[in-house]
Amino acid sequence: MHAHVPGVARRATFALALASAVAGCGSKRRAAATPPPADAAVAGPVVHDLGATPLRPDEPHPPMPQELRTTVLETGDPPRTVRRYLTTPAPERTLTVRAAITVHGYRDGAWYGPTELPAITDGFGISVEAGASPTLVLRGLEGTVADAAPAIRASTDDVTARWRVLLERRRVAIAADARGRLGPITFVDDPDRKRADDELATDELVQRWLALAVPWPDEPIGPGARWRVVTLLRVGGAYFKQTATYKLAAVEGDRHTVEVDLTRLAERQLLDVPGLPAGATAELIGIVRSVKGTVVVTSVAPLPLSGELTSTQSTHAQFHLGPGAPIDEVTDDRATLTLTSK
Repeated sequence: MHAHVPGVARRATFALALASAVAGCGSKRRAAATPPPADAAVAGPVVHDLGATPLRPDEPHPPMPQELRTTVLETGDPPRTVRRYLTTPAPERTLTVRAAITVHGYRDGAWYGPTELPAITDGFGISVEAGASPTLVLRGLEGTVADAAPAIRASTDDVTARWRVLLERRRVAIAADARGRLGPITFVDDPDRKRADDELATDELVQRWLALAVPWPDEPIGPGARWRVVTLLRVGGAYFKQTATYKLAAVEGDRHTVEVDLTRLAERQLLDVPGLPAGATAELIGIVRSVKGTVVVTSVAPLPLSGELTSTQSTHAQFHLGPGAPIDEVTDDRATLTLTSK
């Protein structure tokens, strides 16, 4: 007899599989389905058990993000200069991110896909306001989904809900420093942080920033320079370590072409998934995400002017609904992100 993971749990895990690409599951969830009989179970694929005691969701939340270190691997060719952002105020430009996503995975005892989802587009309006120190202001653009049959469009709900609920049409003031590191974040519509989803919204903004923005090192660098930045972050309640390597491929005036090679790793941890039946638990076995591509940045802001990135992400989660074998869910998703500005 096959047990079915409640729909909320499926959305939560699927969201983790795609959250780092462009979006994820929303904070509003339907009630969970009725728990299956105690003897219900489903055999999943053979996977590697990491063996470590998983991080519990009720443990104290450390502040995120946390940059662990930045290392210059090669200083590049002369002339070498200190690269910096936010040098002058700037009117708003829009950065749109178009994601073409293919999903493939294992759920409810069977493999599905690969399936191409309708292209999803979101992004930010970006401006720099004058003051004692320049302030970067972001405005969440309206998310859109490419035309497709209703049944196929419905499959994108998990991917677009996080953006719609947490960031769409919201204005955010960021005290980023001139190297492109995040400082204090203020949602203009919630400056006192009273919204119940404040932590989720902040984490979502942070993870998108860390996936797209190019942070400069402290040292002077020239064309051909390479540097690595290691950061801890939280995505959808799961903790990741991001290791990002950047290469300054070319400099033409104020346009800097940067090659990006980024990996995010989430190790074994328990997930706090609202809506699970009483006594049920959700455990993340692991997530590995790789992003590679090229972006163009200017001295105006750390977020790119344009670019093309490819992302692959593999996720494995288990749901424990009672006696018997856990229910496995595995995803192996791919995305191509096209970045354009106006």
